[in-house]
Amino acid sequence: MTALCLILGYCFMSSTFELYNPIFLNQEHLISLIGSFSVLAAMGAKEWRNKPNWKSISAVIVALGISVAFLLEDPKMGAYLTGMGLLYVFVSDYKLFKPVFVLLLILPVVASFYFQIQTKNYPHFKKHFNEYVLSTESQVPILTNNFVFLSREVLLSELPSPPENLFQVEDWNKTMDQNPDMFKIFIYKYYRHAYPDEQEFISSFDLWLSTSPYKTVEEFEDDWIHTKTFRKIPKEELFQSLLSPCGKDPVDIETYPEFISGGSIAACQ
Repeated sequence: MTALCLILGYCFMSSTFELYNPIFLNQEHLISLIGSFSVLAAMGAKEWRNKPNWKSISAVIVALGISVAFLLEDPKMGAYLTGMGLLYVFVSDYKLFKPVFVLLLILPVVASFYFQIQTKNYPHFKKHFNEYVLSTESQVPILTNNFVFLSREVLLSELPSPPENLFQVEDWNKTMDQNPDMFKIFIYKYYRHAYPDEQEFISSFDLWLSTSPYKTVEEFEDDWIHTKTFRKIPKEELFQSLLSPCGKDPVDIETYPEFISGGSIAACQ
């Protein structure tokens, strides 16, 4: 079973058997190795536990795991490994050690189910994503997470083909080059847990928005998704922003030199 999971997972890396839908490689995909490693550990346990220095070797291995956990800024895993290591090294000779140790091994597995449900809430995300896309006019661009964009065929399976107005946030500059009068953004917050590298694109886009000729006209946010609708500021309102550099919605004057006059420059000084 482990070999089959490895072949299917690492060779094809698809999130569905209905079609080839590639997903990014991350640490969660190494879970399929646990089966084979567990069998090997069980087969060799009797031999290595008979060695006089097995506790010292185990302590070094656990300490290495703890160091890696804290280096990766994962204090929960570091604390868990510290507790399990201390228990294994100092309490392993007691009769109740085995059932307690097994219980502590099962506990994080059960907790992970609850954590994943609370963090991902996939049904909630998929429902709102479908409603958001279907309720948006075809000429209005929608920016979304890269991994959501790559899974659009599966997420929007009810549509005959993926919508052409859906774009990944990594390409926000290309979308903005089209100079749309209005656009939307749909962010699935699960990226913070699974694909933290996408924060770079979102941050650069937010920075551009702070001096862009667009303003937020609609916004919705909960624990899992964040949506915004932006509309281009009318030229009259944009001109007023340039004349009032300390106003609520400052605009980058270098981006829109056609609106700059000597009077507005003098006001800035």
